[in-house]
Amino acid sequence: MSSFEEFINKALAREVPFRHELAPAWEDVLRRAQRQSSLSSVKRHGPRHRTFRRALAVLVAAAALTAGGLATAQAAGLITIFGGTEPSTIEVASTMLVGTTGQVSTCSLIGDQASQVSAALASIGVGIEWRFQDWGTVTGVPGDGTPAGDQQSAAANARVAELAASGSDAQAVASVPGDSIVWNALPDDQTDNQAVIFVEAPNDRHAPSVSVTGCS
Repeated sequence: MSSFEEFINKALAREVPFRHELAPAWEDVLRRAQRQSSLSSVKRHGPRHRTFRRALAVLVAAAALTAGGLATAQAAGLITIFGGTEPSTIEVASTMLVGTTGQVSTCSLIGDQASQVSAALASIGVGIEWRFQDWGTVTGVPGDGTPAGDQQSAAANARVAELAASGSDAQAVASVPGDSIVWNALPDDQTDNQAVIFVEAPNDRHAPSVSVTGCS
């Protein structure tokens, strides 16, 4: 057993005696972890069982939130990744969204309200799939006060933050409030002239600042 896995096992033993409370979310967490494992195995040819365990470890925090909300996570001793005492920033890459009658750079969309983005994309024939992100539900495991434990915790939490910044935790919704803020936009790689638009609540105190690369 690696030191990383030993650290996660100790964390799980401490955080999940209430696993029965997480049961409604556990199947979803396993599915997401398996998907992350499959994606990772395309890039690296290491043992998939190890990749799966690591993916599951960094997603266990999300299970607490899905099952019982922020109060459950706090009771489990979890910490929020974003919106702490230090400013949080994520980086997203700009891209072009192509519609039936035109195209637009996401540089001009990110940071705008959902209603503005919806109108802009409709004008060039781009359909929208909405994804809503509640940044307060992105949680991690605190360190145990030892150098090794704190280092392992920081590494695991950084991976959780990376997954969240990729949009993996965002929920698919049919519609969003017009004043929601767009924090990322990607072309749908399955459907032509379709975009996936990621939004957050305008008053989400955990929302990180967004740095968009590739914009002049």
